[in-house]
Amino acid sequence: MTSPHEHVEVKKQSAGLFDIRNIIGSLILIYGVVLVIMGLVNDSEEDLAPADGFNINLWAGLGMVLLGLFFIIWCYLRPVVVQTTEVVVDDDTGAEHVIETAVGDEVPGERKAD
Repeated sequence: MTSPHEHVEVKKQSAGLFDIRNIIGSLILIYGVVLVIMGLVNDSEEDLAPADGFNINLWAGLGMVLLGLFFIIWCYLRPVVVQTTEVVVDDDTGAEHVIETAVGDEVPGERKAD
């Protein structure tokens, strides 16, 4: 598969900020904070009358803040790890060049059996 001047490097990295849980959690958290502020500011009897005196903005906002924090904490406690495999060739000058890259469990240059 590889010549004497080739070697395979396996690298692992996390998805970081591009993890979908971070994006979803941040959006829910922002909307929750807006609802909490609206619930604290608009708490007159006239504003609470449609909900029979229940401050729905405040309670829904608090729920959304907790859900958003859950998503963000979950992302940091259990990050998605992406594994990349590279075949690197050492040339005569000592420089290294990547000739193939694969993502996941695949090994560059190998085909999976059907």
